[in-house]
Amino acid sequence: MITLAARLAKKKGKASGDAASGARPAQPSWRKPPARSRRALRSQRANARRLAAQTVRPSLPGVARPDGAAAARPRDWRTPLRNILRHGFVLILLGAAIYGLVELFQLPALIVTSSAAQVGGAHRLTPRAIYDASGVEGHHIFLIRPAEVEANLREMPGIAGAQVYLRLPNQVLIDVQEQRPLVAWQAGEETVWLAAEGDVIPQAGIAPPCTLVDTVHATLAGNDVWRRKMLTYLAELQVSHPELTTFGYGDPQGLYYRPAEGLEVWLGDTGPMSRKVTVAAEASAQIQRAGGQVKVIDLRFSDERALWW
Repeated sequence: MITLAARLAKKKGKASGDAASGARPAQPSWRKPPARSRRALRSQRANARRLAAQTVRPSLPGVARPDGAAAARPRDWRTPLRNILRHGFVLILLGAAIYGLVELFQLPALIVTSSAAQVGGAHRLTPRAIYDASGVEGHHIFLIRPAEVEANLREMPGIAGAQVYLRLPNQVLIDVQEQRPLVAWQAGEETVWLAAEGDVIPQAGIAPPCTLVDTVHATLAGNDVWRRKMLTYLAELQVSHPELTTFGYGDPQGLYYRPAEGLEVWLGDTGPMSRKVTVAAEASAQIQRAGGQVKVIDLRFSDERALWW
């Protein structure tokens, strides 16, 4: 049997052991907190892991990290469907636009024809010839470039300038400025109308203001430099002495004219021609006052003093 003294000693040793270990005395059941459910424990552990992750590996600036509930939420199937419908709608619109452009370019009402064209400023050239030179027949109105058409028209003989305008649905307006012929040049059996720039002018409409008969050159081919120099002289004489309308070119006279019956004025190949004509007129008046009669007034080598015989 255990004596009373042994029981007291055992109870005292247990009390001293509990005090030494720091253990709290057991609480009565009515003072204990209620037990947590498994779901609450899992949520608490997930929150603890999330906080630990944010502390150890912080998110990049500006990048939102979904919480556990958002990460666990299933992906919405409507988002990809909405993107597919949006892209499909864009493709449908693009296809409709392409189809509309193709149909637009095939409309007969937008094709240029001669009946829808207007040509203005043509006096020597025919409107049909100008329209054909433009090269717009049968082209789509949207594909015509006015600058290119104007360049084509300026290459046409007798055209100094051109302006082209477009109007829907298929109308083309062409306005041209024709070159004015300066001289009807006769070389051998060939006669051409030349502008002051040397371009050949179609022989239609009002005749040139002067004529030159070239008895030296059988043809105008291969004499461009010399011909341009003569054209410059003729243009100068048309301004200073418009009464002179007929000239000749020969050897040894050079450029010459006949102011009266039986009299020739030789001007040569060098200018200034206007000054030479003035000196020739003064010499002719002097000869008439003296009662003389000459056949040639020579100014080939000087524009200050005339020789005559």
